Parts: sequence; structure tokens; C-alpha cells
Amino acid sequence: PLDVANRADPDILGSLGGGIDLALVWQICLLAIIVMVLLVIPFCIFYYEAMDPDAKCGGLGQIPAAIGYSLVLCVIFVAILCALWFTVGY
Repeated sequence: PLDVANRADPDILGSLGGGIDLALVWQICLLAIIVMVLLVIPFCIFYYEAMDPDAKCGGLGQIPAAIGYSLVLCVIFVAILCALWFTVGY
């Protein structure tokens, strides 16, 4: 694993390891997961579900519907998150 390969060697005095800040790497990975779960995947699902085979405008009518439904989902998520944060706490 990368975190084991990156750690400093305790047998060598002054060993700095690989120099990669793995705490930052994990924060980036977790942020990417959050963005995918809360924004990208719901947008793709809503975009697919908004397809109207009888529409003449192609896929342009799907984009506003998908953005609107995604925003509603994000607002609901933030409302639940805030309610739980202020009642239950961290």
C-alpha cells in the first residue's frame, strides 16, 4: 500500500519517507467521493430520466430538469445535515 511505502524508515536517522502528504491525498479522495455521490450521479440519473423520446429539441430539455432536480436533492441533503448537526452534534 502507498501509505506503508511512503512512511519514514525508523532504522535510518533523518529519513523523511516518500514525501507524499497522505492525509491530503485521503481528503482529496473523500471529497471526490462526496462530489460524485451528491452531484454527478444524481445529475446523470435525473438527466436520463428526463429524456422525452417525442421531444424535438434533442437533449437540451433534459439539462434544466436534471439541474433542478439535483438542486432540490442538494437542498434536502443540506437541510437534513444541518438539522442533524444542530440537534445531535458532531
